[in-house]
This record gives sequence, structure tokens and C-alpha cells, in this order.
Amino acid sequence: MHDKMYANQQALSEFHLDKYAQEMGLNMTKFRLCMKDPKTHQAIKDDIKVAYKAGIWGTPRTYINGRLITGSGSKAIFKYHIDEALKAAASGGAVVAAKPKTMAAVSDGTTMIKVANADGKTFYMDPYEGSVGKNGRAVSMPGVKPARVSWLDAKSACEKSGKRLCTEQEWVTACAGQPAVDNNNNGMFGDDAVEGSMYPYGKFYSAGTCHDQGDKYQGKAIATGSKKECRTSSALFDMAGNISEWVGASKDKATLMGGHGSSTERAACNQRAFSAGIGRRNHTTGFRCCADTNVRSSKVAASNLKRVLETMKGQNMPVFTAKASDGTNIDTRKFKGKVTLVNYFASWCGPCKKEFPYLVRYQEELKAKGLQIIGIGVDSSPEPSLEFAKKYEANFPIITDPESVLMGKMMVYSMPASFLIDKSGKIVYAHTGFKPEEDATPLKNTILSLL
Repeated sequence: MHDKMYANQQALSEFHLDKYAQEMGLNMTKFRLCMKDPKTHQAIKDDIKVAYKAGIWGTPRTYINGRLITGSGSKAIFKYHIDEALKAAASGGAVVAAKPKTMAAVSDGTTMIKVANADGKTFYMDPYEGSVGKNGRAVSMPGVKPARVSWLDAKSACEKSGKRLCTEQEWVTACAGQPAVDNNNNGMFGDDAVEGSMYPYGKFYSAGTCHDQGDKYQGKAIATGSKKECRTSSALFDMAGNISEWVGASKDKATLMGGHGSSTERAACNQRAFSAGIGRRNHTTGFRCCADTNVRSSKVAASNLKRVLETMKGQNMPVFTAKASDGTNIDTRKFKGKVTLVNYFASWCGPCKKEFPYLVRYQEELKAKGLQIIGIGVDSSPEPSLEFAKKYEANFPIITDPESVLMGKMMVYSMPASFLIDKSGKIVYAHTGFKPEEDATPLKNTILSLL
């Protein structure tokens, strides 16, 4: 029943719940009695009161020896905390998160940091999250905004500077302070037992030690190295939080590590994104480089770095071409002279299911007045996006973007994301999410004002 409700978030009235219960084959007499029983409502209210007093705003919540482990953590995360609790019990006291006694000197970024891997070989890693120079080369330096890049951008910038992207094994090793091991032999290192510390600064989470408390949608990465305590003993800064870091030598190994500025306790050494198209670029995606030797670089003036784009609003529509599922050729250079609504969606996205009927209606009502709508499905394969569009009877062209390349063009973070482009080709409206009672009228009014 939970999955049924989750898939139909746009329709959760009592009528719809009754319909879903029938479809699931539930005992309808018992179901309807339960729904109307005052004890049911009181039990829910009582649970909410208990959760409120405990400071619980979401589920699941697990406590291990009084330490809160939030979210649906992996078995490796639970094992890590259980093992540490057992060590504490064996030693007769609580394990206290503490810095290593020896802390390496801080680098200015012109030299790389030496790290030992599991096979005994060494590699080198940039001390700071990467920026990109106007010449396209990766730059590691403190006190500047890290670049917002796709895996493609990051790979190019590292290679132009004589370096390469780190492997996942190297990244986890450097962050945790001990060589990472692929315990389950699946080719990933951020999804199993934690060797070393879960956080670059120690064993347990410390809120705000790294930049990890920002707003999910509006939060921005801060200047590299700003959080002086957010470092490893070898002086690698910001490996948890601030901005997620691309790793992987090839696109089949590409993923994002470390969490970002709003990841809270998930800003950790074993935090990896399990699905991230190589074109994804937004306010949460960054990088740092590795190398097999210590590649030294000259200091770069901040004025010689590429400008970091924070928002698409006010920018010209990025240039791209694509073929829609109905055979329509889409060329954004031809948007001028028209009012265009570009909507990014995914088949699994609840708010998208609420928004799509409005888009269909706007197209019906306003196409003759000059509105064109383009839908871009971002599922990891085209089929779910196309099936979604068919289900909601989309009457506008649908493009699929399985590698997130078009997402990256518009710096899309979450779905749905809608952009309005005026007749001059400038993006005048950018919005993430959709609540009909809050967003439907403002969106339509903005469209009408542009026509």
C-alpha cells in the first residue's frame, strides 16, 4: 500500500485510498472501519507527539547506544557504528571523536598530497576542491569558490593540468585515512565496510565541522578551505560536504563522492551517488584531481579563474540540439521570438505527476498565443520517461536525457525543474518543485505576461 500511495502522491484523498485498497485486494470491511475509527486517528496523533518531542522529522530513525543514525543507511553504516560501540564497551568507556595527534602542514595548493593505497603504491591528490582556470585547466587553491562541473568537464580540466580524476578507491582511502577495500567485490568502495574513519575529521559526525548544513535547494558551496577543521590529518580539505566530487576514470565508473553543502551527516567518506549521469552539473557537483606523481603548479590569481555560475535565471538559453520522441528537431537557437517553457521531469518524481496535467492544459490553452513547451525526461533510460509522458498525454515534444547532459546545461538539481525563456532567448523564470496550490497560478501568470 505504501508503494501504491508513493506512486500516486497527487491523489491521496479518502476516495483514492479506498480505491487503492480495493486494487490491492485488502479486506475492505476492515479497512474502512480502520479508516473511520477515532482510535486510528488518535494513534497517529500520539505518534506525532512522541516524534516531535524526540526531534524526529522523518523516518527511519535508528539509535545505537544513544547515537542517532538517520535515514535508510546501508548495512555498512550500521556495522560501522555497531563495531565502534562494541569497541567502546570492550574498553569500558565511550569512544570520543578526536583528531589524530599528527596533523600535516597546510598546502597552498601548488603541491599535491601524497597518499598510500591498499596495494602499497602511492598516489597524489589535490588538497582543495577544484576550480577551473580561464585556460580550462584544473586549479587547486584555498579561498575561492569551487567549480560547478559535470564529470565530462572535470575529466577535461584535470587532464589539461597534467593530472586525472581520482578513482573511487583513491578518494575513499584519502578521506578515511586508511586504504579502502572493496569488501563485496562489486567494484565500488563507498558502499561497504568503512576502513578508517567515516568522516575526514574523525570517527563520528560533528554538525557544522564541514559545510553540510545548507539549504537543499538554495544553499551554495563556500570558499575552499574555509572550514579549517574540515580536513584530514594529511591536510586534504572539504572532502565531506561543501560540494560533491566527481571520481572515476571512465564514464561507467563515474560517481559523486562526499556529499554536499546540505548533506548533514551524509557528508561522509563513504557517501557515494549511486546514479549520476556524466553530464550532471549543478550547485552540488564539483571535483578534485589526482595524479601518479606530484604534479606541481604555479599560483593562479583568482581573477584568472572561470566565473562560477550560481543560477540560470537571467542567463541566455544554453545552446543545444536534440531530437524529440515524435521526430521534432529541437534547436534552442530557434527559441528567439517565442515564449518557451522547458520542463525537466522523471517518471519516479511525485511532484512531476502533479505538474504534468497543468503543462498539458497550458499547451492546449496557450499554444495559439505563442507558447511552446519542451519536456525533458531524465530517467537513466529513455523508456520510463516516454511511458510517463504517454500516461499523462503530453501534447508537446519530449526529449530524453539518460546521461544528464541536458540537465547539466541548465544546472538542474532536482525534479521537476521549470524554466521560462522569453522572446529574446533569456531565462526569466527558474523554479524547482511543484505544489499546485502555490506554483500553478504564478507559473501561468508569468507565461501570460510574456506572451
